[in-house]
Amino acid sequence: MLEKKIFTTSPESLEALGQLFNSTSNPEACKIYGGGGHCDNPTRNKAKQNLWGPRGDNSKDGQECKLPIFLGDGVLINIGVPGGTVIDRSNGSNDNVYEIGLFVADRYFLNGLNESVSEAIRNILTNCRAEDNYTKTIATFAPSHPYMEGFLVGVGASVLTESNMLNLLGENSLHPERFKFDDGAFYECSKWDQDGSEVQHDGWNSSDPCIEWMPKEMVVFEHSVSWRIASDEL
Repeated sequence: MLEKKIFTTSPESLEALGQLFNSTSNPEACKIYGGGGHCDNPTRNKAKQNLWGPRGDNSKDGQECKLPIFLGDGVLINIGVPGGTVIDRSNGSNDNVYEIGLFVADRYFLNGLNESVSEAIRNILTNCRAEDNYTKTIATFAPSHPYMEGFLVGVGASVLTESNMLNLLGENSLHPERFKFDDGAFYECSKWDQDGSEVQHDGWNSSDPCIEWMPKEMVVFEHSVSWRIASDEL
């Protein structure tokens, strides 16, 4: 079992982040994380720590939702929120979702996906005690991304399609200026027009209009009963 450490504002966490986001040791992972550009960048690492670290500093025992977590010395899983652009409306209510960011070192997937990593991710996704009204977790990757099939679908997530979207997330569950289906293919916005002319869609906050789209796939993980138990610790 990989050792689990919560990412904090400590110097040790920042050093571990720099070792992981390193294109010399992880050239392939650096290429596919966030479209590239995240590695070998101490300023960006520090910005990540400033954003994510306080959540780790303030975490309580047993709390793993909405936290960045190191698994061993080769995996970072960051559980956050998608900024109000995805809502679970499958049960007739407006429930919240978490969103996963995932960085996996080259050695864990280039020669076949590592079962210890899959098991560690599975444990986090199935044992985390979600906050009240958080019912699903999503992640988006390029269609050919190795993490999607190898890790997330392998631990119980479903690939979102036009035919299963109503069942998984409900009607009007994706912000039209961030995600869309077009002729059966799924897309995520990669560039917005920021000239100040926002657009409004029913059921959503106003947004800059999307002007460039990239092919993606979304996976949806439905929380187990243990996720949904409200806890005084959260």
